[in-house]
Amino acid sequence: MRLFIAIDVNNLCDFFTNLQTKIKGDEATIKYTNSYHLTLKFLGEVADTSVDRIKQLLEKVDINPFLINFSTIGHFTPKKIKVIWVGLENNKSVIKLQQEVDNSLTGFYAKEKRFHPHITLGRVKHVKDNNLLKKKIENINFKPSQFQVKSFKLIKSTLTLEGPIYKDIWVAK
Repeated sequence: MRLFIAIDVNNLCDFFTNLQTKIKGDEATIKYTNSYHLTLKFLGEVADTSVDRIKQLLEKVDINPFLINFSTIGHFTPKKIKVIWVGLENNKSVIKLQQEVDNSLTGFYAKEKRFHPHITLGRVKHVKDNNLLKKKIENINFKPSQFQVKSFKLIKSTLTLEGPIYKDIWVAK
């Protein structure tokens, strides 16, 4: 099964869909996300027999509630935009949690080489005018939103033609 570890931020669905509305236009064909999470670690394909061990390792991660602020919007690969995302302001607590998750799986999974905390708003399938899309993203104004992180989840992702289907496998207590 395909698994990843993430912070669920679906409580801010209205905030993210509002930003997606501001991006929509003729500049590109974009597949917008309809489930919002901040991925801490992508595990990929995992044998069913390994899931219990992963849960045991993650149970050792101590999570103290903290606030995150969504305050920036950006994109990956500027020459040809592929992913549009919302970023965080002062993300030290998220980075610390990600490192603890990463460290808990040492010897089981490779450490992340690069971690860029973000919420994916959409994946660009086709760009008609990359510069116009880039300018549009850079000029989006919005009121930052705050979210209290109290837990993280181990999530199963099943890929379908309509998009991924997510199912919670385990939630940190």
